Amino acid sequence: LVLGAAIVVATEFVAIGLARALVELALSPAQVGFLVTVFALASALLGPMLVAVTAHFRPGPVLAAALLPFAASSVLIPFPSFAMAVVLRVLQGATLPLFMSLAGAQLAMTRGAGAGVALLYVGVTIGGTLAPPARAFAAERLGWKAPLAVLGAFALIAAAACLQLSGSKPTDDRKTTWRLLARAPMWMHLLLSANLRGDFTGFSYIALLLGRAGLDPDAVATALLGFGAAGLAGK
Repeated sequence: LVLGAAIVVATEFVAIGLARALVELALSPAQVGFLVTVFALASALLGPMLVAVTAHFRPGPVLAAALLPFAASSVLIPFPSFAMAVVLRVLQGATLPLFMSLAGAQLAMTRGAGAGVALLYVGVTIGGTLAPPARAFAAERLGWKAPLAVLGAFALIAAAACLQLSGSKPTDDRKTTWRLLARAPMWMHLLLSANLRGDFTGFSYIALLLGRAGLDPDAVATALLGFGAAGLAGK
């Protein structure tokens, strides 16, 4: 579950670390930024609905299925296409909240609420802090395909592991989840979160901006690592 959390968050930011390489693939900076935006919109608009729809299913298979769009990132290697990338980003954005909510619930039940959430955020921190600079570093040396292949492989490993959660039970029934989504405080929380995450607007283009400012690829990777470390310290 922790590995899965690291993978889904790392994939969320994949367009940032690979920005320079993706532009070399004939994608414009606006298209690279759009890949970040469409992921976020799918996560905000479709994610809560998926959580509600699947609330009465056993978590193991749902967790594994939620990771499949992340494993499918590897499809872009033999079939590089902006349209396909957009489809994958929509699917990944929609299933990220599904995976994170179920993983958090499972860890809370087995390790306790505090320890479970802390374990989950170990994966979130690894994916969010280390993935962008690592991908930027690897992409400059190995191309954009290598990071996608690694992410896809680890997503498959995590999905297979989730299928072993044979004793897991549904965390909630469908009616309770839908009632929660209908509450005004939930939507106010989502709106507040959207307003507070404006930093991603700049973060989406940070690799390209640093390159335009004259930093070489290694310096860009170091700057991304510093950004992630600062965010970790702030938490």
